[in-house]
Amino acid sequence: MSLDFLKEQGIHKKIIDIHTTPNPLLEYSFLTPGTGQYISGYASTYPDNFENSPESQTILTYIGQNIEKYEPQDLSILASLPRATLIPRNPAGQLSWYSSPLLSIPMRRTTPDAIKTLASIFHGPPAQDITFPQVESLGQDSKRTEKEAVLARLLTSLYYHKHLDMFTDLVAHVSTIAMKDSALAALGFLRAIITSSWSTVPLPDIIPESDPNYIRFQNFPSTGLDLIADVSRSASVVPFLMRPPTTFSGLVGGHGDAENAAYQIAMAKFAVVKELGKCLEKNDGSLSNLRDMVRARINEGPWGLTGSVGSRIGTLDL
Repeated sequence: MSLDFLKEQGIHKKIIDIHTTPNPLLEYSFLTPGTGQYISGYASTYPDNFENSPESQTILTYIGQNIEKYEPQDLSILASLPRATLIPRNPAGQLSWYSSPLLSIPMRRTTPDAIKTLASIFHGPPAQDITFPQVESLGQDSKRTEKEAVLARLLTSLYYHKHLDMFTDLVAHVSTIAMKDSALAALGFLRAIITSSWSTVPLPDIIPESDPNYIRFQNFPSTGLDLIADVSRSASVVPFLMRPPTTFSGLVGGHGDAENAAYQIAMAKFAVVKELGKCLEKNDGSLSNLRDMVRARINEGPWGLTGSVGSRIGTLDL
């Protein structure tokens, strides 16, 4: 069904009203996964229509009021929204940066789904697949892609300035093997930053260049790779990635789920290190010291030079 038809029949508005009603009926709880999926699809498929729709403010307000419940369907909606809508405007039409619902998601006491949501938003638009022969993609909007890439960086900067311990908290999550899902989500977040598709071009039609917060955020690193390499902001990340992973030989019991969790986290961590290495190989050479360090770590293998042989062999029995 086309969006125009759904709007003409009142179905579109009814679905949004069901999801965002402040006093839901009992049966609405059975409908919200489906209504959430519809809104996510609507916002991601028709971003221009969403941004200019009367429902956009209703949805954003609802998400902002309920985001701390970490409902999967609401996090899915948040990750699907055009990034421009994640910076609300006050009644005077000025950008209200610190009213963004993203800022209500903590990095310390959080959930794996919440971390994944932030990672998706901060990474920026996915890179276009290269095909041979190269074919023009129908519906591909280069201006939309560039805008999303710019706003991904600005939203990361906004969040970082509100949550200065962001990277320390991420490293703490990865180090907590007992919370495997959070650890894997945190590693996914680091990978999303390292491989981010940010842009720094001005967006005067959306953000006035005289905006004081915009000026402040312009001092933020221009790429995710630069952010990870910036010791003043993410000093704990690179040393953590360079350390050999925790093996289950030192864990209580040393068997079963603890072994499995340690192995999965170690493999995911090494995958992030390799992704960091790929990005550094493409760098212009300004991060050559870090590149050499990461090369050496990759050559050591997932468990490094100090990993226990018994622990490594034990993983083969999982």
